Amino acid sequence: MSSRNKARRHRPAPTSSPSAGRRESPRGSPAPAPPPGRITESYMPPAPRDLPELRGQLAQWLAGEGPGFYLTMALAGCQWIPPGSPSVAAGAAQIARQEYQRVTCTGSARP
Repeated sequence: MSSRNKARRHRPAPTSSPSAGRRESPRGSPAPAPPPGRITESYMPPAPRDLPELRGQLAQWLAGEGPGFYLTMALAGCQWIPPGSPSVAAGAAQIARQEYQRVTCTGSARP
């Protein structure tokens, strides 16, 4: 028997609490458990009339916090940086500008 199996065999069983595996509903009664393997979340897309306002909010965020966000994601290894960028920060700023252009449907970087 391998040492790996020995460690598993001698591991104490996890303790269970009365609420283990159950979610609490807002009223405090347990919510029914979802069937295994089923997606239980629902998503309602925004109404078409809300899209211009949402695009404006996203454009404002991209112009302000976008470069910092993409820099953080690049440093964490979760964001690519365009080849040939002089630095990670410059590449992150370039990505933020490109995303701003996509959201605003303009050819210029910023108004």
